[in-house]
Amino acid sequence: MKDWEVIRLLGQGSMGEVYQVKNYSGQEGAMKVVNEDCLSDEENRFLQEEAKILLKLRHRNIVRVYEAGFDQLQYFFVQELVLGRNAYAALKKYGAFKVDEA
Repeated sequence: MKDWEVIRLLGQGSMGEVYQVKNYSGQEGAMKVVNEDCLSDEENRFLQEEAKILLKLRHRNIVRVYEAGFDQLQYFFVQELVLGRNAYAALKKYGAFKVDEA
């Protein structure tokens, strides 16, 4: 997490927060931070394995993960920053998406 500067909080929930971040070369991303005390041992292991897989995935329809790790008693993922409307808010306001919108 030390290579990323927090720009602003994008959202938060019961397990952690999501921040807009920027590294020192100017690359922006979204950092998801998960509080360790919210996870069981099994969930900790799952998160570690998930991070290894996400770092390897490369596809135009999948958000790219730049970095994943554990720092300051928190798991974190830094991934591509995708700005746009919030899916939850859109579903609540407009109902289910049409297939071409999804």
